[in-house]
Amino acid sequence: MYKMGQEFLSGEGIITKGVDNTIAVVGRLAKQGMKETDKEIIKIMTEREV
Repeated sequence: MYKMGQEFLSGEGIITKGVDNTIAVVGRLAKQGMKETDKEIIKIMTEREV
């Protein structure tokens, strides 16, 4: 996107002011937001018929 002159601005979606802050938000999303997904993946894997 950057090479084409486009960019996301602070306040758009999960983009915040500053790279470090945005990285922290993405880390939070990965850590907190994926908890239920991880549980569901484990459930699917352990319930799989052999």
